[in-house]
Amino acid sequence: IEHGSTITSRYYIEHIIELFIKYVIPRLFPGDTRKKMILHQDSAPGHTAKGAVSNMKEKKIQAMTLAEWLPKSLDAAPMDYSIWDILKERVRKHKVSPLNELKNAIKQKWEKLEQDIIDHALKNWPKRGRLIYYTHESHIKHLS
Repeated sequence: IEHGSTITSRYYIEHIIELFIKYVIPRLFPGDTRKKMILHQDSAPGHTAKGAVSNMKEKKIQAMTLAEWLPKSLDAAPMDYSIWDILKERVRKHKVSPLNELKNAIKQKWEKLEQDIIDHALKNWPKRGRLIYYTHESHIKHLS
């Protein structure tokens, strides 16, 4: 998405959900077992618009509802508490500077990210959620 652009429900469906179905689900859930999966997203209007919600239901993608989200929690999403730090560390080693080089470096590192790292981040997610909920904290230190 271009800098300053808005993610509409149409864009979200066509460029996020469709790619999620095509590439992410098969990688994380071989055999496409969507019954095990719950999508964690934020409350951006493009994510919660009627069109996006009905499209996900139609494609049997279960997403957390607003009532299930943990408020004021910066550490609830696996991408935020684990994956981005790893990608930043790996990209930083190459000292890329122009924006297009940075984007390409992030994409390359993402494609090479080991599945066990993703699995570990996802495995910690329920524990993090419980800690955030019961301690009323928005920042949770590293979990092993």
